[in-house]
Amino acid sequence: MSIIASDEELFLLMREGSSSASNLLTQRYLKLLPTIANKVEPNLSPYVDKPSLLGVFVSAYNNSLSSFRLGEGFFRAYFETSLGHEMARYVTNEYKPNGRMSTKSFEAEFNEDTDGEPLCLHDMVTLDDPKDSPIAFLDYCETLDLFDKLPSTIQKRDIKLMRLIMSGYTIREAAIELNITQYRARRRMEIMKKFMTSTRKHKKGKKH
Repeated sequence: MSIIASDEELFLLMREGSSSASNLLTQRYLKLLPTIANKVEPNLSPYVDKPSLLGVFVSAYNNSLSSFRLGEGFFRAYFETSLGHEMARYVTNEYKPNGRMSTKSFEAEFNEDTDGEPLCLHDMVTLDDPKDSPIAFLDYCETLDLFDKLPSTIQKRDIKLMRLIMSGYTIREAAIELNITQYRARRRMEIMKKFMTSTRKHKKGKKH
């Protein structure tokens, strides 16, 4: 191919059985992997070494290939969401069971000035991204869920709902996917937005 094809064009050709398109898209994302990993999860990247990052990549990439729908957003945005999720899952599974990352309660105070102190949940997934990344916040929610720390007002399905919306689904399409009404989908989105706002205020308030 003399003309550089877009991710979506290569994705379509892959669906039509083109092995060359498959190789091109895979190689493109392997080259971009370190850059994308640092972009979507800058605070988790140091905990994922290169061999492990490749494993995370395979899982996120295959998930993106099987779930992405043409016409509903950009493939790269979908992949970034999936990669962020897989990185958060890897860090949680790798460090928590082996006791190498101590965790504190969601409400616990954390002395950021003390060198060598183990990280807690607030520091595993930052909410202080300069762009206030929704991806970082949803990764944060999923990490809380893995530790059974989600507030009682938040449901696992709320996280999936927001992931679908971020990946390009309309509210109607997301509601159908989750088998809920559009009214309920909107209501749950408002609850998630309030939780995100209150969590950011809580974290920022502890720094003053």
